[in-house]
Amino acid sequence: MGLTDVEQKHATIRIKLGALEVEYEGESSFLQDHLVQTIRELLELQKEIPAPAESGSSTPAAAAVTNPNDVIDLSTSTIASLLKVDSGPALVVSAAAHMHFAKASSTFTRKELIIAMRAAPSYFKESYVSNLSVSLKRLVVDETLREIGTDTFALSAKTISDLEPKLRAA
Repeated sequence: MGLTDVEQKHATIRIKLGALEVEYEGESSFLQDHLVQTIRELLELQKEIPAPAESGSSTPAAAAVTNPNDVIDLSTSTIASLLKVDSGPALVVSAAAHMHFAKASSTFTRKELIIAMRAAPSYFKESYVSNLSVSLKRLVVDETLREIGTDTFALSAKTISDLEPKLRAA
């Protein structure tokens, strides 16, 4: 079955260069005719506009899953089991992995992490919430998580590349 003319003319692209991110959805002819020039202009614009300072490391957080076929639909409990969770920081990583891979959320708040942690009752202890600040700080220093803003985090690119094969194999 061939593509219709409408399907053939539609394109989607997402480009992220440092702090600059552009997403385009529309006619493919624009991309064919103007993509290289657009990228050049974005690079020039990026040189002119300084990137905002991030708290934490200078390494950017990886983008979340954007293709629905790439979603790894595992619960926090299942991820915790696969990662053999035995501590608060390990459960935080499981909750963050659930948010990133199953919910396709590139960033998540402290509150969202707590909700995801509580969704794994076999692994959750109330003391993990009491010690969450210490756990988050340790995970940021260890470059497991990136601190994107006040009480907002993301998995680091290294953590994503380490976790993804383990979770896909499940």
